[in-house]
Amino acid sequence: MVKEAMQDVFLEKFAKFKVNQLSGGMKRRLSVAISLVGDPKIVYLDEPSTGLDPENRRQLWDILSDIKGKRALMITTHSMEEADVLCQRIGIVTDGMLRCIGPQVRLKTLYGGGYHLFINCHKSKYLNILKREAKEKQKNENGHETREESKDRENLRKSFSPDDVHRRVKEFVYELAPSVFLLQEFNGNFIFQIPIEGFDAESLFTQMESNKEDLMISDWGISQCSLEDVFTKICTPKEE
Repeated sequence: MVKEAMQDVFLEKFAKFKVNQLSGGMKRRLSVAISLVGDPKIVYLDEPSTGLDPENRRQLWDILSDIKGKRALMITTHSMEEADVLCQRIGIVTDGMLRCIGPQVRLKTLYGGGYHLFINCHKSKYLNILKREAKEKQKNENGHETREESKDRENLRKSFSPDDVHRRVKEFVYELAPSVFLLQEFNGNFIFQIPIEGFDAESLFTQMESNKEDLMISDWGISQCSLEDVFTKICTPKEE
């Protein structure tokens, strides 16, 4: 039984090592192996990956994912990523009270608020436009520029300024999905939240691909809200 537990966590090569000779990640895997001795039907794990570096954390998650196919795991954690990776049913407890419980997709649908639309504007194009304007200005310094030419150049500069591009991107998204609202904006990067009700994925993809060049969008994507969003919404006190 001990040998099988060591094999489950890939420590059979270190069976004769003393505990103080093992690394932090190995010690954590050893703790999991100890919990498996006796072949329990339920294994309780408290913050199993806390303090581990990303590589060891992912390795431990792979081990636990394999183990949970053989027995039930009960995990307590503050890491929403860990809960999302390892758990099939998630319960959120605040102030000593169980607020919700269910599969990730169900919780995200009920409490997440829909989908997140990520848009990044193509910043390199701003530099190209400024270079083109500088060349035009230099060329016109050697010749006469009519009032209409000057006006056209000024309109061109304004229409492709960062502020104007960002404004047009927001107007486009608001027109595409009227119930959307802006979660975050920084330096040409936007995160919008789109409610599930009335969400038309096909139309969104078509419109975004058709207009991204005119709107100077370098890349965009859409995803379901995260478990972190669910946790924040449930734990945030409601205003009276």
